[in-house]
Amino acid sequence: YVTIQQGLGFLLALIMVKGFKVVEAIDISWSSYFYRVAPLGVCFTIYLWGSNTAYKYLQPGLIQMIKPIGSCFVFAHACAFGVEVYSRAKALNFFLISCGTLLTAAPELIRGVGGVAGSKPADISLGVCVLVGAYFCDAYYVVSIQRLQDIDFDPLSTFTYVAPIACVCMAFVAALTEPEAIHQIPKMNPWL
Repeated sequence: YVTIQQGLGFLLALIMVKGFKVVEAIDISWSSYFYRVAPLGVCFTIYLWGSNTAYKYLQPGLIQMIKPIGSCFVFAHACAFGVEVYSRAKALNFFLISCGTLLTAAPELIRGVGGVAGSKPADISLGVCVLVGAYFCDAYYVVSIQRLQDIDFDPLSTFTYVAPIACVCMAFVAALTEPEAIHQIPKMNPWL
């Protein structure tokens, strides 16, 4: 569904930018597209896949306990890319968030009870790794979108460039992970 949403959203954004000229069209080179924009579609896809795949291995409560670590990744990325100014007070705040996350989630992980029914400790560890990796990619995505918009992109143009690569990446992941759903697409109501 998100693949379809990204594809249709891209078409509507393209019509708004190129047809109705709601905003001034931005032209970028192919090398700039693959260097600055394509990684965003890949990161969005990894985040979406990883944050949903984690539910196969982890209980929703554990996922909710781990979620605050995502804001720490965003802060670290923002500081690394110059979007946010580093300060010790902010770093201390995010350090405390990380410690709180670790202290909250660690007992679940140590006892091996944070997984879904029938999970082994290795499954729980895999789920945590997938979830943390997804949050890491989301942090890169969020900060890079901000960097694009700080430079010369507006939100509509950003979507016009990011949505096609996200759509292609998500279609690839869907084909690998949900082949039965792919076969159902032609049977969907076109108005849906």
